[in-house]
Amino acid sequence: MAYPPLTLYIHIPWCEKKCPYCDFNSHKKTGSLPEADYIKALCNDFDRDFVFANRVSAKSNQSITEPRQIQSIFIGGGTPSLFDPLSIKTLLEHIKARTNYSPEIEITLEANPGTAEAAKFAGYKEAGVNRLSIGVQSFDDKKLKILGRLHTGTQSHKAITLAKEAGFKNYNVDIMHTLPGQTVADGLRDLETALAFQPPHLSWYELTIERNTVFYSFPPTLPNETIAQDLYELGNQKLDARGLRQYEISAYSTKNRSSSHNLNYWQFGDYLGIGAGAHGKISYSNGEIYRSAKRKQPDKYLKNFLDRSTSAKINCEFTLIESDQISIEFLLNNLRLRKGFTIELFEQRTNLCFSEISAKVDQMVSKGLMSRVENHITTTPVGFYMIDTILEEFS
Repeated sequence: MAYPPLTLYIHIPWCEKKCPYCDFNSHKKTGSLPEADYIKALCNDFDRDFVFANRVSAKSNQSITEPRQIQSIFIGGGTPSLFDPLSIKTLLEHIKARTNYSPEIEITLEANPGTAEAAKFAGYKEAGVNRLSIGVQSFDDKKLKILGRLHTGTQSHKAITLAKEAGFKNYNVDIMHTLPGQTVADGLRDLETALAFQPPHLSWYELTIERNTVFYSFPPTLPNETIAQDLYELGNQKLDARGLRQYEISAYSTKNRSSSHNLNYWQFGDYLGIGAGAHGKISYSNGEIYRSAKRKQPDKYLKNFLDRSTSAKINCEFTLIESDQISIEFLLNNLRLRKGFTIELFEQRTNLCFSEISAKVDQMVSKGLMSRVENHITTTPVGFYMIDTILEEFS
């Protein structure tokens, strides 16, 4: 069996403050962080997960002949830039010693633009991080306040500048649009400000109100659909004119600067997830695909993984993806990509025959929502904005 690429997600769950729109597993920092203990727990967590990823099957203790290699690493949160660069270096060196990953591997760290975090950028570069994702969200101080962000537009300018000065040629600027009270002109001004830095990658996406957030309980007034549509269309024109091509619903990049880590998600690759609340996905040679989930609360996660051997009983959800859900999950991810997928990729990543979904694909083609050219399947320009409608047909 040809295994899917294997990547690693590392979750650091603390923030200075919980933003009202955030539904990620993040927790407000109170007092000093248990940084050293958390790094040790992450190392133990990785050792255990890497063993499971290299077994013949989920229920076997037999290891595969050649260990799988980690293709990319993403350190997210929360706010990973709360951690000292030396802690990140300790963690990355531990992982490298056990996997011998390539020097060309993409290693991303999410960072907030606050002065204290930005000043660490050179240290992260020395630690082995070679890509930053800078959470700007907006350059408008009034909009940042509404979003509950603690940094300012000026600090964002400085953070991007410092990232470039530290030697990061590969970095992402994260911008949200259709914010409360935002006009088309406001949104395009934010985008233009970001583009002035000539970033190789931009995440540009609409604010959505998610469950279990403050905004869900106390919803702000968002711009109407006309403003949202105009902003999206005009923004895409600007991004395309600056050489940033949309390769995924909310991701744009210059040539060869798309996020290899995120692409692995969208192409239904495998990934380990370590840290409080982290999720993983592992495929086995018998065709089974499992998902894992760690405990969300940092204190319970630490209790679970600190000073534990790889053979110890760990409280971790480990569930089989039922065969009738695999094709849906594949499409849920792949249809986010502009380039779509091939029949070969579908069969390799799902261990299913394409014939199981071919009739519905043909139906979507007849409706003008999908396109099929020989073995290559994509959404049409109309279908790309109607993914939920397409997925309903496959459910």
